[in-house]
Amino acid sequence: MHLHTDEKEAEKEAVKVDYLLSTYLPYGYVKDAQEKLKSENRIVSDSIIRQVKNLHFSDLQILNILIELAKNNKAIAEANKQKFKKLLSNT
Repeated sequence: MHLHTDEKEAEKEAVKVDYLLSTYLPYGYVKDAQEKLKSENRIVSDSIIRQVKNLHFSDLQILNILIELAKNNKAIAEANKQKFKKLLSNT
């Protein structure tokens, strides 16, 4: 019984991660991820990073870097949205 619930929760989390990555990964995310990985003494091809992004290949280190990039870009987008709303309300 617990396994079924855990599987549903894992599926919900996967959908959230997929949405975050699909919506908020910035242009050039592959190079950004490669730079971060290089600073950790790891070299990974473009295709592996894209496969992890599309959840076709599992590598938690790369996935965590992609999530971090997406979250940072989401924060920037939301801050810009608030600034835009404020500008509109002042006119």
